[in-house]
Amino acid sequence: MSWRTSLFLILFLLFPYTEAKTSEGNNDTNIYEFCQPTTCSTKGPNIRFPFRLKTQPISCGLEGFELSCLNTKTVLHLPSSGDYYVQDISYLHSRITIMDVHESTCPLKTSRAALSNYRLT
Repeated sequence: MSWRTSLFLILFLLFPYTEAKTSEGNNDTNIYEFCQPTTCSTKGPNIRFPFRLKTQPISCGLEGFELSCLNTKTVLHLPSSGDYYVQDISYLHSRITIMDVHESTCPLKTSRAALSNYRLT
């Protein structure tokens, strides 16, 4: 077998491997593009993993950490007690500061199951 034939066979056998690696890289890039940190406004909290906006793919956050934008406000919906404005998210201290959408000072009545790693204040 000539060296040209050998080279051709080696390249032919390696081509599917390099194609697969290239596609994997593209998927990583797509996930990174869709899951970039975001906000609902310039004054709003930074939204990144484990939180995600409803408009982002499900893979960008954890279940129960879905947020939405209402005008320029960040909103957290808690199934047991309704909607709350998110004032701050501290990723360092695992704390989320919320206020009910009616901006009342009523005590928060909620189950903390989904947000168990985050303290609600």
